[in-house]
Amino acid sequence: MGLFKAVGALIDVGKDANNYEVSFFVKEPSRLFGSIQTTVSGSGDTGLNVAVETPNVFGAGQKFRIEQGFGTKTKSHFTLSYGHPIQLSPLKYVNTSIFRRNFLLDASGLFNVDHGVGLDVQTELGPLTRHRVGWEGSWRYLNSLNPRTPYEVRQYAGHTLKSAVVNEIVHDTRDHAMLPEEGVLARFSNELAGLGGDVKHVKSEANFQVNLPIWRSIVAQASLGCGYIFPLGLGPVSIGDRYFLGGLNLRGFAQNHVGPHAGAFALGGSAYWNSGLHVYAPLPFGDPHQPLLRHIRLHTFFNMGNVASDAKDLPGLFHTFPASVGCGIVLALGKLARLEINFARVLRAKETEVQTGNFAFGFGVTYS
Repeated sequence: MGLFKAVGALIDVGKDANNYEVSFFVKEPSRLFGSIQTTVSGSGDTGLNVAVETPNVFGAGQKFRIEQGFGTKTKSHFTLSYGHPIQLSPLKYVNTSIFRRNFLLDASGLFNVDHGVGLDVQTELGPLTRHRVGWEGSWRYLNSLNPRTPYEVRQYAGHTLKSAVVNEIVHDTRDHAMLPEEGVLARFSNELAGLGGDVKHVKSEANFQVNLPIWRSIVAQASLGCGYIFPLGLGPVSIGDRYFLGGLNLRGFAQNHVGPHAGAFALGGSAYWNSGLHVYAPLPFGDPHQPLLRHIRLHTFFNMGNVASDAKDLPGLFHTFPASVGCGIVLALGKLARLEINFARVLRAKETEVQTGNFAFGFGVTYS
């Protein structure tokens, strides 16, 4: 919760020989401090954040935070937020925010600007299960990056108002987020948009991952993800809310370039599924549990998945789906992100889907 900068304890014998006296010594942080951090998003967007924070501003773990950031895809973002713990628990929190984001949908040739407000309530349903309920209202502006962007993409350009409620449950027993050796992950999220504004849909998504140790730090991993957006209005689902595949969730294909296209521009889809099978092994030298070598693994993989444009394309979602196989090396950057250098062989693909070639780099938080 950031209540103290340092905490120490002194244990001594009490006045009674059967008792002990424990004295705690604490050092409070300064009332105002700043930080500079690098960040990585699930899509591999890297950035630099500069923040100013007032920790424990009212004496019970509350904090104000002002953050300005710049990134490779999120060109700039600004957030002013206030967080308040529930029952003095670091895992139970209420957070409110005002934000502005400018980011690229480069696979679709679009640029997006968001202005909005948000409210999040985070609680725990169990020792390893987190629950989040949130609301976000935003004014979004989509614009084309260049005049060659086709009409199929440009039809989504313009201003929209979105008001959405999100419910997410995450159960995570893994021993490491980026290179787990055991444990499972189950994530369920639902979004209802249409409580005001002109963006109206129901969006549901589920992700699973299982890790099984085989022998001497060799680990087998299986993952599965799926999602569907059901439009509540007469118009199509906005391209900014659609699903995209490619990159670390379907290796051998360029980021967000699997699925429907208009020429070289990705359109995304209203439904998707993807799956991955991995076998991780330590490097053939050194102790695999050393602090450095623990974060480096060799791996072989098999990926498959598909994206459907809308409901009428659902029957073809499991036919002629893209697939790839390969091997490579994975570097976990702590629990923040992972970097991969892979040799990938695409087994099946559509003509419009952009491939990376045999050798490719991957960088991000989410992976399959």
